[in-house]
Amino acid sequence: MSLTTNERQHIRRLLRWAFEILQHLVPKPVEVVRQGGYTFRYRERMVEQAMVQKLARVISGLSAIEALSQEGFFQEQAALQRVHDELTEDIDFMCLALSAGERCATLEQLMGAFYAEPISERGVQRAPLKGPNSPPRKKIRARIASLVQSAGYSHNHVNAGATISHAYSSFVHGSSEAIMDMYDGRSGRFLVDGMQSSEFAEDHRADADNYYFRSVVAVAQVAMILEAHEVLIQVKAAHDQISLRIGITD
Repeated sequence: MSLTTNERQHIRRLLRWAFEILQHLVPKPVEVVRQGGYTFRYRERMVEQAMVQKLARVISGLSAIEALSQEGFFQEQAALQRVHDELTEDIDFMCLALSAGERCATLEQLMGAFYAEPISERGVQRAPLKGPNSPPRKKIRARIASLVQSAGYSHNHVNAGATISHAYSSFVHGSSEAIMDMYDGRSGRFLVDGMQSSEFAEDHRADADNYYFRSVVAVAQVAMILEAHEVLIQVKAAHDQISLRIGITD
C-alpha cells in the first residue's frame, strides 16, 4: 500500500525539522573569498560536515522527486532517483566507517574528491579542469558490504544497490528504450508535458515511496553519528510507519 499525500507531507516536514537540528551539530561554514566575491565553506572539511551536506541534497531531492512524480515527469523522477541513490549510499558508507572507527583509503579518497575545488581562493585555476578523483561506485559498495558484514548485519541491500543503479542508468543517459516509454500510441506523440496518462504512472508514483524510506534511513544514520537522540526517536517512528505501510522489512 502506498503512502498517502498527508503521510508524505508529514514525513517531509519531519525531515526538514530533523535537518534543522542536525546541521547545527557540526562546526558552521565560514565566509571565504571566491573569484572576487564571497561564499561559504566548511573550513574543517570533516566527514560529519560532508554527511550534513549530502543530507541537505537528500531532503531537497525528495521534495523534487515528489514534485516531478505529481506532474507526471517520470523520466526525470527516475534520473533524480539515481542521484538520490548515490547520495544515500555515500551517507551509508560514511556513517558505517565512522561507527567502526575506520578511516580507510576509500573514505579518504571520497573526502578528497568531495571537498576538492579547481579554483583557489584568489580565483586561480589550480589544475586542468577534470572530474574529481572520486572512488568508483563499486569500490564504495564493496566497502559498505565489508563494514556491514563486520558489524554482523545482512548486506543484501548493498547488492541491490548496484542493480537499482543499473536500472536507472537508462533514464540518466536517455537510452532509446527509456525514452520510448514517453511515446503514447493512442495519440501518436511523445508526452513531453508529463506522462500522467502513462500505463506506468502508478508504478513510478509507488516507486517514490522507497525514496521516502531511504531518506528517513539517511537522517537516522546521521542522527546516530551526531548523537541527536530526540531526532533519532522521532525518525525511528517514521521509519516504522513507512515500513509497515509499504511492506519493507530490514
